[in-house]
Amino acid sequence: MTNTFPKPGDTIHALGAILLCEVALKRGDTLTLTADQIALTFDKNGKSFLSLVDDEDAQIDKWGEALIGPGTFPSHLKPYTVGGVDEQVEKERAILDAYLLKDPEAQQRALQHINRTFSAQKTSRTFRSSK
Repeated sequence: MTNTFPKPGDTIHALGAILLCEVALKRGDTLTLTADQIALTFDKNGKSFLSLVDDEDAQIDKWGEALIGPGTFPSHLKPYTVGGVDEQVEKERAILDAYLLKDPEAQQRALQHINRTFSAQKTSRTFRSSK
């Protein structure tokens, strides 16, 4: 695979939590790179992890998972890991946003959307009933 090294002004996205160019990113975040940020990625041997931006296999070899990609975060992906802690955080944020809505019907629609969108949270009752 021919890797395309990012230039200043190029955008990359995070597929997982990563500290990138002194910016903490979570899954779904994008970053438009500056020349200074790119310069920070080079090690003492003149190598940069940004050379892996479009090579998921090389990222998996290096980090155990793909963490960055070129361009903006793909719209077909969820900005959280289904079943993960980050999904629960997103769900709780969405619930808080729904309760802030003044219109009761809009609030109800938002809560129904949340129930359709996010996976069910396991509870102690869920664990007991699965035995």
